[in-house]
Amino acid sequence: MTGKFKTLQLFLTVVVICQMTLILDGCGFRLRGSLESSVALPAIYLGGKPGSAIMVDLKQTLQGIGTEIVADKTQATYVLEIINEQIDRRILSVSSTGAVQEYELLYRVTFRVKSPQGAILLDTDNISFTRSLSYTDSDLLAKSAEQEALVDSMRQDAVQGIIRRLQALNPQTIQAPATEPQTTESQTTAPDM
Repeated sequence: MTGKFKTLQLFLTVVVICQMTLILDGCGFRLRGSLESSVALPAIYLGGKPGSAIMVDLKQTLQGIGTEIVADKTQATYVLEIINEQIDRRILSVSSTGAVQEYELLYRVTFRVKSPQGAILLDTDNISFTRSLSYTDSDLLAKSAEQEALVDSMRQDAVQGIIRRLQALNPQTIQAPATEPQTTESQTTAPDM
């Protein structure tokens, strides 16, 4: 009797796991860090501050999904310009003695996408993230490392957001050059780490 029970239990466990996998896949769930590599990006020229962390991460991620990074704008389909990368920290809470207990980290990257001829494909846009960071003076070195890890995480999230917006562009719908781009902003607040 126990052999049949264990076989039935194993069968039901496999069925439940398969159902959960299908439900998660059906609702669009993807593991963090995964990009839809099935949408191939055409050649891209990266404009911005060479060697900056966002430029290095963008180049590595784009090359990782098979996108060609070109050195000449005229050979690119998209010209991605990183206009600004900003990291700020502000006090979120203080103790009764006035000592800082928690900071809020703010990360924002401003970018736009043009055609090689200067036509604006994606107006100046911002991607912003916030994270909270508990703070104690006694763990200064550990908190500094934690802050750096949070900033790196937000930067990776921004890179993925930029790539998703590039994947949504259609190179066949290139417009005539616009006179003045409009600014849009998207704000994302992620859970605390």
